[in-house]
Amino acid sequence: MSQDYDQPVAATESLEDKRGKDNDAFDALLTCQSGTTAPSTTEAYMLWADTTAKWLKQRNSSDDGWNYLWPLNDVAGGGQVKYAQGWVTHDAQTLTLDQIPADHVMLRRSTEVAEAFDSDGTDFIRTGHDTDDDAYSQDVDVSSTGLKTLTDGVDIGEYSSSARTPKATYSNGGSEPTQGKALITFEFILVDAEP
Repeated sequence: MSQDYDQPVAATESLEDKRGKDNDAFDALLTCQSGTTAPSTTEAYMLWADTTAKWLKQRNSSDDGWNYLWPLNDVAGGGQVKYAQGWVTHDAQTLTLDQIPADHVMLRRSTEVAEAFDSDGTDFIRTGHDTDDDAYSQDVDVSSTGLKTLTDGVDIGEYSSSARTPKATYSNGGSEPTQGKALITFEFILVDAEP
């Protein structure tokens, strides 16, 4: 069971009892409510050190689930961030990278356009994997250069017990482009299998 920061005070409580509850609450905060089960009282964005799954988790904004933030230091891979990257270009419009092993969390991905794509319609790139082509980011406009702001797909920050093959795909709403080049980077971490 996790430590709990929720410490209601009774009207008849002694100063000593109150101090004990305060100390328990501070211990819970200092250790990120560490424990084998989730804290019984939750709030959006709170942290929990899940000692069973060996993950630091954060409560989502709706306060109805947990996001994986970072592995605790005793997991496989030692908490080391790994990268996979490659180029999508006007003449190589699909990028397929080497498979990421099972038991990983995709932390983030980026799209940096070095040369704008120039079709006469909408130019965009989406990133995903072999079973869901926008699992990592939704369509992002690549008709101008620079590091793009991406909308997270459903698999960002989520544990995957399956191996995945990351990919990025360019699409246009008009003619084929004659130029365009974007560097796609995936950052992930290998973790222990979820119990």
